[in-house]
Amino acid sequence: MHAGTDPWLGMSDDIVRRFLDVLLIEHRYSLHTCAGYRTDVRNLDRWLQRFESCTLVTASGEQLIAYLSDWRRRYSSPRKLSRVLLSLRRFYSFLRDSHGRDDNPMLSTAVTRWSEQQRPGSVTIWRRHESDRAVAQRDRVMLALMIAGGLQAAQLIALRLSDLDLEHGCLTIRGPSATHSVTLDSVLIGLLSQFLLAPRETLLGGHDSAHVFPSYGGRGLTQREFWSVLRRRTESFRALAGRGGAVVRSSRWRVGRDSPEMSCHERV
Repeated sequence: MHAGTDPWLGMSDDIVRRFLDVLLIEHRYSLHTCAGYRTDVRNLDRWLQRFESCTLVTASGEQLIAYLSDWRRRYSSPRKLSRVLLSLRRFYSFLRDSHGRDDNPMLSTAVTRWSEQQRPGSVTIWRRHESDRAVAQRDRVMLALMIAGGLQAAQLIALRLSDLDLEHGCLTIRGPSATHSVTLDSVLIGLLSQFLLAPRETLLGGHDSAHVFPSYGGRGLTQREFWSVLRRRTESFRALAGRGGAVVRSSRWRVGRDSPEMSCHERV
C-alpha cells in the first residue's frame, strides 16, 4: 500500500494520544509507564511509514514481524523486547476495542511464534498449546476405544503400532495367555487416523516409540497416569458414552495409592 492511499495517514498522533488517555484515565497507569508506551508505539509508526509505506492501523502481522526483527538486530535486549511486545499488544488491543481494527495482529500465530522463538531453550507458549491439544486428542481416542471398543486400561496402555490394522479396521489385543482381534467401526478408525497423523508426533517430540498412546517424549503411559487421564476427562467420558449409545448408570470409584481403578455396575 502506498502512503498516499492509506486513509489513516496523518492520524497516528491522534490515535496514540487517545491510547495514552485510556491508559492514564481508565487503567490509571503512571506518567512514566505511559511515556514508555508512547515511545514504543511512535517508534513503530515512524518505521512503518518509512520502510513499509503504511500506518499503525493498516500494518499487517508480517510487517510487525519485520519491524520487531529489525528492532531485535539493533538493540538485542530480551528485557526491552518483552516491554516492546507488551506495549504493542496493548496498543492493538486498544485499536480492536475501539473498532479501529477487527483484529489484534500482535496475537496472530505468526507474531506469537516469532516472539516465542526469541527465547531459545525454553518451552514456548505455542508449543505448550500444541502439546495440550495433542494430549486432549489422545485422551479422547483412548476413552472412545474403552467405551465403544470395550478395551481395558491395561490393554490400551500396552497397545503398540504393530497391533493396529486400520486398513482392515481391526486391532490385535495381546494378553498374557491369549490374543484376540477387535473390530473397529468407521468412527474409531477416523479418530485413530487423525491422532496418528499429527497429535501423536507432537507428543513424541522427535523421539521414537512403539506405543500407540505415548506420554511426552514417547514414554509409555503408566496405570496411574491412565486413571489420572480418566479422572480429568470425566465430562468427555460421559459425552462419548451418550453419543456411542453406552450409558453408564452407576459407577463407583475405588482409587488407591498404587492401583486406582473404576468399577461400573451397570453398563448398557
